[in-house]
Amino acid sequence: MTCTNEGKDRRYVRWLLCPLQNLLSFKSEHEPRWLVKKLRHDSMAVWQEPGIEAGSYVSFGIAWPPYVIYQRWRGAGRSILIRLGWRYDVNWRGYIFPTAKVSLRMRTPMGRGY
Repeated sequence: MTCTNEGKDRRYVRWLLCPLQNLLSFKSEHEPRWLVKKLRHDSMAVWQEPGIEAGSYVSFGIAWPPYVIYQRWRGAGRSILIRLGWRYDVNWRGYIFPTAKVSLRMRTPMGRGY
């Protein structure tokens, strides 16, 4: 079974996750509304993400639809990312749920937080 907007990332318990994602994910042109958003600015390689100053990223955020993110970039291989909830996918133009991720080795932070 194919999960909603499935990429190269690994899907655990896909027998349960994929049907849930196909049922609960939805298309939307409206990006998440941040209820709490803390930006962090670090000296790092510059990458361009619309709406975020170069070198900045959302280090902690709570958004609607329900989504929580915490990320701290300390250089490749020394970083942490924890996210849970309805993650907005800008390429798919919609919210994917359920999603959860814990990474201790992210290459660069997600500037917008999703």
